[in-house]
Amino acid sequence: MKTPELKEHIFNKGITTYEQYEKHMQKVEDYYWNDLFAVHNAWRKEQWKLYQKNGYLESYTGFRLYAPMVRNATMNYAPQGSGSQCTFWVLNHIQAEIENSGRDILIIGYIHDSMIFECSIEDEAWLDEKMWWYATQAIQQEWTWISIP
Repeated sequence: MKTPELKEHIFNKGITTYEQYEKHMQKVEDYYWNDLFAVHNAWRKEQWKLYQKNGYLESYTGFRLYAPMVRNATMNYAPQGSGSQCTFWVLNHIQAEIENSGRDILIIGYIHDSMIFECSIEDEAWLDEKMWWYATQAIQQEWTWISIP
C-alpha cells in the first residue's frame, strides 16, 4: 500500500485551511502529551519547577547542572547528560578490558550513543561479548536507576 503524501493525507482528513491544520495539530499535541505520555509530561513539568526553585538540576548520575536553561533544556540536560555518562562508563570499562587482554583493538570514538572501534575479524566476537556485558548488564548493576532490559 502506498503511503499518501502529507498534503493528500491532510486533505483526506478534511483539513483545507491553515487554521484547521493548526487546530488539528493542537489536538494531536494534547493527545500526545496528556494521554500517550502523561507520566513523562508530568516529569517534564516537575523538572522545570525544580530548576526555577533551585537554579540547577541533578542528573541521574549525580551531576548538578547549573547552566542557564530555557524550559526545553530542563527536559533534555539530565537525560542526555546521564546518557553520555553511561557511554563514557562503558567505554572506560571496554578500554580496560582491551588493555588487559593485549588485543589489538582501537577505540576510534563515539557519536551520541554509538561507539566506533577498529578491530580484526578474529576479535569481533570477543568485543561484541564485552560490549553486550558492559552496556546491558554491568551498567544496570552499577546504576540501578536504569530499568530497561
